[in-house]
Amino acid sequence: MKNLYRKIFWVEAQSLFLAVFLPVFILGLITGVFFIRTLKQEIYESFDARSHHFSNHLSEITQTVEELYHTLANSPTITPSLKEMVLKASHGGLAENEQDIFNGMLDLLFDSSQKNPYVASTYIYYDGGGDYYISSSERLALLSESDDISWLETYQKSDPKVRAWTENRTLTRKDGQSQKVLTVYSRIDAGDDSGISCGILILNIDYTPLEAILERWYSQSRTIVMLTSENGRILINGPSAVSTLSVPPSELGHTVRSLFDSDWQQDQAENRKLYLNNTRYICMSQKLSRFGWHLLFLTSINDMYAPANRMRFQLIFIILLTLLLGTIFAAHTARQKVRDIARIHDSIQRAKDGQSASAARSNISVYSQALRELIDTFLNTDYLAVQLADRQHRAQLLELKALQSQLNPHFLFNTLTTIQWKAIGLTGGQNDASNMIEYLSDILRYSLDDSSRLATIREELAILDSYAAIQQIRYGERLHYSCQCAPDLTKLYVIRMLLQPLVENSISHGMSENKGCLNVSVQITKEQEHLLIRISDNGAGIDEPLLREIRSSLADPSEERCRHIGLYNVSKRLILTYGEDAHLNIDSTPGSGTVITFRLPLIDSDSSLKVVSDRS
Repeated sequence: MKNLYRKIFWVEAQSLFLAVFLPVFILGLITGVFFIRTLKQEIYESFDARSHHFSNHLSEITQTVEELYHTLANSPTITPSLKEMVLKASHGGLAENEQDIFNGMLDLLFDSSQKNPYVASTYIYYDGGGDYYISSSERLALLSESDDISWLETYQKSDPKVRAWTENRTLTRKDGQSQKVLTVYSRIDAGDDSGISCGILILNIDYTPLEAILERWYSQSRTIVMLTSENGRILINGPSAVSTLSVPPSELGHTVRSLFDSDWQQDQAENRKLYLNNTRYICMSQKLSRFGWHLLFLTSINDMYAPANRMRFQLIFIILLTLLLGTIFAAHTARQKVRDIARIHDSIQRAKDGQSASAARSNISVYSQALRELIDTFLNTDYLAVQLADRQHRAQLLELKALQSQLNPHFLFNTLTTIQWKAIGLTGGQNDASNMIEYLSDILRYSLDDSSRLATIREELAILDSYAAIQQIRYGERLHYSCQCAPDLTKLYVIRMLLQPLVENSISHGMSENKGCLNVSVQITKEQEHLLIRISDNGAGIDEPLLREIRSSLADPSEERCRHIGLYNVSKRLILTYGEDAHLNIDSTPGSGTVITFRLPLIDSDSSLKVVSDRS
């Protein structure tokens, strides 16, 4: 039973795999790959959109410097006027009406910077202004009285060719508190076409709110955001960048700058893959303003695609769970079928032993109970019918032997009658009579042989020749017999005493009403996978009513017939041995003769008799 269980289990598992698991696996794999790819694309697009949104938000901070720069650079009157007033103030002061004009110009310039919460202060300094400069908080201010003058030293030491740059500074106010700022330097053109600057525009951006924005972005999206200068130097980074990255942010700037190479100056966002101590990052660079600022977004690929990875793991889990459940189901089904087979075997064994079927258990399935009841019903009721059919089959075999035994006395009677008439006509010597007796001995010996053994066509034709010789001695020139059969067909096997009764039938009925010469012909040919046997004569033939009666009788040879006993016996033996398709076909025309044909399977050995019987 264990081997049977294994076989059934593997059959059930394979069927379940092909019918359920394989389609689910393929569909799930295709769907999973499609959704994971779509999800990754959506994640990246969302990251890109949020990065642009943050860049635009941060660009509002630099907009103040941009507006001031364009106002000072593009106005042909403001820059010279401001510079003139600062120089006048440094050499003796401004008149009252000039102070009103000066304050109005400053209100116009510093309107946007005063409204920007990220801007700490804005300065304008003109070369040659001496101790005076313009401040967004103090208007016209003195360097000697200001707390913040380190920017002036930076400006004076700067390269004149560099138009704008940024540095980190720390301001110390009068109250002793310090403030970290990001200072943007932008040279002011003189207003002519010389390209020579006449001063510097300074924007001090509060470091703390910018740092808070970067940190808030990291907490929301697990993305590190850093602000860099033109050469890639990190200007601002949140605390999470220090704790998350495996390298200090200050050492990362040059690596990132070289990573983007020539695309660093592109206005559109660019992204690259960055490897830091075996951790993969997506690094995006976004240029912010003319001052060379860039926003760097760094997010771990594992964090970025975490939803897609979770979906992949869930898909694998579902596939494995389906496989496990399918295996359990196949094992349960195999176990159930083995139990059903065991119960059927038990019922059959009980029937063989003459015992009644055992009562079905109540805990079995409906299908198993129905199968058990069907088998028990067959064994208890239909088994008797099977036994009856077996007895009928045995009776048919006995009937076949009886039919074969009827041929011998019938033929012997006719032969003895012939010998009797011939002996009366002879006046001396053992001539034809002795020959007839010899032929008769051969036929009797052949007919009394084992009737269950098949005979070759060669043997059948030899006995048929003996019988024809007897009849030709009897009828002389009134009978002409011929036989045609290819040599390779004589090795095939047929049932014994097949041809002689049919030839005897042709001679007996043909001679009774034929006053001339009776021609009897036997033809054996091969037609596809069958033997075609044709026995014809030119006797008186059979009229239509009698022919219909004979055909009907041959089609149903179950009834006993007293006329044409040889014909009916052969037909019944053919049907019992080879099946319904082997019955005799008779065609006859009154005055022209009769033709008997039938087909037999090709049998090349005596052992095939059992095969033929099984087929029938």
